[in-house]
Amino acid sequence: MTDNIADVIATSSLLLAVVAALMSFWYADVTRAIDEKEPDLPAERKTVGKRIAPIFWTKALPLALGATAIAVVFLPRALGIVAEAASAFGKGWRYDDMKTACVVTEGLMVLLACVTVYLAQRLGAKRRRLR
Repeated sequence: MTDNIADVIATSSLLLAVVAALMSFWYADVTRAIDEKEPDLPAERKTVGKRIAPIFWTKALPLALGATAIAVVFLPRALGIVAEAASAFGKGWRYDDMKTACVVTEGLMVLLACVTVYLAQRLGAKRRRLR
């Protein structure tokens, strides 16, 4: 790991912004597909399933995979910073705003990854029920 924390924050913030932007564009489509009524008739169920499948495959799943991959990439560094701060706390520990910003950015990325995985899981489960 390199010690240029400013570059790490810039990179993770940019990736977080990209995922957040995609989430804002696609959220309505994904939630609309999740909330779509499940018909009782098998033919209608299949039609609804075919309508929501592209939303799952082209929006919900890629977004969840991308957000999770980005969160995983920066997680070891964030955990290392937290462990370093915890071990130094009370022993001359000094607040470092750059390291804190790195941990906060990673926390937001993990939160976004959890939300996108949850939405993809719900839409995927619905898609399977409608097949």
